[in-house]
Amino acid sequence: MYSFFVYINIHNKVKSLKSELSLNIYDLDLEKTKVILDTEFIQEKNKIVKKYSLLFTIPIIVATLVGIYVLSNYKSIPDTIPTHWGPSGNADAFADKSFIKILAIVGMMIGLGVVIYISSISSLKTRAKLSINSIDNSKKAHLHYLNMFGFTFLVLNIGCEVLFIDILIATMNASSVNPLILWPTTIIIILTANYQMYLYYKSPNKSKNAVYSIDDDDSLWIFGCIYNNPDDPSLFVNKRFGAGWTVNIGTIKGKIFFILPFIIVLFSLALI
Repeated sequence: MYSFFVYINIHNKVKSLKSELSLNIYDLDLEKTKVILDTEFIQEKNKIVKKYSLLFTIPIIVATLVGIYVLSNYKSIPDTIPTHWGPSGNADAFADKSFIKILAIVGMMIGLGVVIYISSISSLKTRAKLSINSIDNSKKAHLHYLNMFGFTFLVLNIGCEVLFIDILIATMNASSVNPLILWPTTIIIILTANYQMYLYYKSPNKSKNAVYSIDDDDSLWIFGCIYNNPDDPSLFVNKRFGAGWTVNIGTIKGKIFFILPFIIVLFSLALI
């Protein structure tokens, strides 16, 4: 909370300084700007998005099939099931079996896959800010960046689903989780997330010569960190500070996606 208030304070100071220096969109000479529609680049970008759209569905399908299998074999699950596992993989907390508890784990597993899918695809679709100094090199760098980000998202998606499936199997058999799956998968997820953060900071969008886009307008950011633009169809845009993306709450989809993860988590916790 302290960090958040510091951010807001600095954001307001920067806005005030920009106002004093007359550095805002309304001071730009828009008559001299050029808009270039590069259909070839758009097509290449769409190919990458479509490729990973297909690949991202595979972990969800596998998780759904595993969930259906577990629920269909509910009667064979022991009356007492583990609800928590320690670092060694051994269960250290137990509860009475109930269909709602098993359903909650299955729902969280599939729900997580869906959230990661939507987040990943929406992130890959975010606006590309090419460098004005070298358009061709910037396009190549951006396409490479998208491919690498798609791959890291896929690894994260698979890793999370593998952990959930391992938990489901341990719950179903009232046994320990497999440490040979737990720790290697966790380490891979952490390393991938860190590499993804590195990729983000090296993104072509972060170039000092990147072109201006509509989401650079200060007036569209609540507290400088929540993007609210009903005229922008983008679901996700790059964060103004830090790594990652943020939701455009100005759209109906953005509002739903912004609230939905909280509802899923609260509902699942309530069921457990």
